[in-house]
Amino acid sequence: MRISQHVGFTRYGEALADNSLDLVLGLGAGIAIAAGFGWRRSRALENDWQRGVIAMLSVVGALIMAFLAVPFWHFFRFIGLVFWTLVCLALGFAGSTWAVRGGGKREAGSGPE
Repeated sequence: MRISQHVGFTRYGEALADNSLDLVLGLGAGIAIAAGFGWRRSRALENDWQRGVIAMLSVVGALIMAFLAVPFWHFFRFIGLVFWTLVCLALGFAGSTWAVRGGGKREAGSGPE
């Protein structure tokens, strides 16, 4: 997979291996963060199965966003990734606002706050 390979990069004067761990570690961090946020955002649900499904859907969304970042890196390098990060943050804030608004008004004693 050419996406995961660094070509000709060096770190501290030593060449990196062809299969760098940077991509794997970044993807793993994205998966962990997405699962954590999905679980936390669905805390109003009492059913752990539904919370788990929402967390896994968050992971799938994170993977899709990671694959969509490849063209931004390929064509625009670092500036493209900065732009893609800002777009993802804007979508995340909009989705979070939508989720909170969709939760409706809570009455006293109606569940976790």
